[in-house]
Amino acid sequence: MIYGYGEFIDISDNNMITDHEMKQRLLNRFPQLDECSFDITHKWIGTMGYTIDGYPIIGKLSGSCYICGGYNGDGMPIAFNSGRIIAKLLTGQIHKFLERVSPLRFVK
Repeated sequence: MIYGYGEFIDISDNNMITDHEMKQRLLNRFPQLDECSFDITHKWIGTMGYTIDGYPIIGKLSGSCYICGGYNGDGMPIAFNSGRIIAKLLTGQIHKFLERVSPLRFVK
């Protein structure tokens, strides 16, 4: 089972949620699991980057420095297309979506 409960947790000082806490959250969300025996075998906590306008930041910053980030919780699906956009930039092509996701849109 893959489960994300979309909660902000302070992970400073290695304050990761315990298996017991995660199991309780799963049981609260899916009471039917109380009839099953299960163990937490893997867990992951990560930083989620959000942008003001809801669009990711993809493009050239300066020199040979490029950025892909701010996926607003939709990281993996957007990351694949971000790679395509960066590949076009590196080969001198312009992607039609580039203006909307450019890091320069925040510079005034």
